[in-house]
Amino acid sequence: MPTLPYYNKEKKTIESPHVVLLGAGASKAAFPNGDVCGRKLPLMSELTDVLDLESTIQKNGYLGNTTNFESFYSEIFNQSKYSNLVNEIQKRVREYFETLEIPD
Repeated sequence: MPTLPYYNKEKKTIESPHVVLLGAGASKAAFPNGDVCGRKLPLMSELTDVLDLESTIQKNGYLGNTTNFESFYSEIFNQSKYSNLVNEIQKRVREYFETLEIPD
């Protein structure tokens, strides 16, 4: 078995497995009308609204900016006072994305 990367002399190419990661923008562009049921594929800046998290965030005492979801989540993740909020966010994210179905 050849080691990676493998140079294919006949094709004059390097063959190796790879992974391509697409962000939320690519998903939204691919499915602008949402999933098969019209559920929105949110950008990170839309996640709080799509998951209807604002009241839950306020109820848990967070007063900072939630526009940049990745920064917001990183900020609260390791703070014990927000553990209930982190658990609720994880639950809602999982539930939402588990329901999405790719259209034909």
